[in-house]
Amino acid sequence: MIYSIVKYGQPVLEKRGEDITEFDTPELHKFLDDMFESMYAAKGVGLAAPQIGVGRKIAVIDISVGEKAEDKIVMINPKLIHMEGKQVAEEGCLSLPGVHLQVERARELDVGGKVAERHHSEQADGARHGTTPPGEAPRRSSRRA
Repeated sequence: MIYSIVKYGQPVLEKRGEDITEFDTPELHKFLDDMFESMYAAKGVGLAAPQIGVGRKIAVIDISVGEKAEDKIVMINPKLIHMEGKQVAEEGCLSLPGVHLQVERARELDVGGKVAERHHSEQADGARHGTTPPGEAPRRSSRRA
């Protein structure tokens, strides 16, 4: 199912998403598939659940835009643990169509929560990157300009 993208100004984009408590359910797997499908249909590389009107802490990312299944990333209940370095790049947002700005971001991130790299047969808080089971160390993700 392809969801419509919620545009800037809608209340769901301003509210803190609800935590996910059940991870291995058919409903969640279907929703993740739908999120990727919706993101690809909108020509995006990242999508947060609130951007399709669902106030949950889930985000999906695929910088290959569907070309490489191993690049799919799902973040559930993400927590930013540490940021390091800086980089500036042009970014857009599906909820702000037509707007592209130079944005400064961290070069490296430590992200905790349930973060999983998703492969072809499988398929994050608010609106913004693989599995870290509860109690394990967070995973470092590098974003290079």
